[in-house]
Amino acid sequence: MKSRILQTEIGTLTLVASQHGLQRIIFGAEEAPPMEETSNGATEQVLDQASHELTAYLRGELKDWTVKIHLNGTGTPFQQEVWHALQHIPYGETRSYKDIADQIKRPKAVRAIGQANHHNPIPIVIPCHRVVGHNGKLVGYGGGLPLKQKLLELEAS
Repeated sequence: MKSRILQTEIGTLTLVASQHGLQRIIFGAEEAPPMEETSNGATEQVLDQASHELTAYLRGELKDWTVKIHLNGTGTPFQQEVWHALQHIPYGETRSYKDIADQIKRPKAVRAIGQANHHNPIPIVIPCHRVVGHNGKLVGYGGGLPLKQKLLELEAS
């Protein structure tokens, strides 16, 4: 596992990856614990691609992510199910927590959907910012509501 600090127009992001894919995006600067690199540069390639795609996304030039993500060992099966569902929210659109609960066939799990979003290890790429309250109100975001609003405005333009 390796990390890279990326300075962006929304602030500092820390990208954490392994040879298997992007594992985390952290708002702010944080060093990942170094681990032995046995992939002949594969982790650096993941970090390069993630950096390039995040930069392009924040410029409004990228709508579909191609960077490989790696969630194995991260989150509960329920959280992973939610994170998978989030990846199917189209660019520029939003869904309510209830919509996601219905999509995964757990209509009473609205609060649990919120908790899964809160624990999303790869915000922006796994677009939890596209999930809003049932009335369209912006609620909760690890990077703060102003950033959530900014990401939604970026996608709407």
